[in-house]
Amino acid sequence: MVLDVQNIGRSFGGLRALDDVSFSVEPNRILAVIGPNGAGKTTLFNVISGLFLPDTGTVLHRGQDVTGYPAWRIARHGIARTFQNLCLFENMTVLENVMVGRHGSSRCGILASLFHTPTQHREERAIRQSADAALADVGLEQHANIPVGALSFGQRRMVELARALIMTPDVLLLDEPGAGLNTREKLSLSGLIRRFRERAITILLVEHDMSMVMDLADRIVVLDHGRCIASGTPEQVRSDPQVIASYLGGAHA
Repeated sequence: MVLDVQNIGRSFGGLRALDDVSFSVEPNRILAVIGPNGAGKTTLFNVISGLFLPDTGTVLHRGQDVTGYPAWRIARHGIARTFQNLCLFENMTVLENVMVGRHGSSRCGILASLFHTPTQHREERAIRQSADAALADVGLEQHANIPVGALSFGQRRMVELARALIMTPDVLLLDEPGAGLNTREKLSLSGLIRRFRERAITILLVEHDMSMVMDLADRIVVLDHGRCIASGTPEQVRSDPQVIASYLGGAHA
């Protein structure tokens, strides 16, 4: 398994946000995590990506225990993510925002950057080339040198996605990537996600658009009040009575 989440628990004061959550993800698969607002989906992503420490449980990446690693170390390990709320530098260019994603794994230190050593120049050139390639992947290569604040909301979503891609992850966590996108943009996003899987990137997807989830996901995990109430293929989850009652609703089923 590329990712094993085992018995994860996380509380905030008296609120149990995650309660004994476990699942595994096979390589080159798309796993969707769904559930109503407050179910614990983003908290789960925050635990996996190193932003939150779990109270209980472990996270294994390709068999290695990465529980409690800081976020920068998780990213270096091959787990990248996007955020439900955009986290971009509005006054920086599109290209600079994407390049930030690689600087966390830069080998040149502060002194090399201050004195602009040949090694630093070579590394910066390589990072720029990778950023150009990531922008081409998401269709924004023509916008590389404009401030990210001048882009539409949908385009800024793509910038954040490109910034995650430049980290060369083998696991990519997408937290509501379709939020705020129109139908055309969602179709384009779905195509990108499929292409990423073809490149041997495993996808964890949190998304409220059930049509998008059912179309993309190989498997689905359903959270409700911090607990896993169902898991399986889209067909299995769609027909699960507990899922229907808590989230999907009879009309959709």
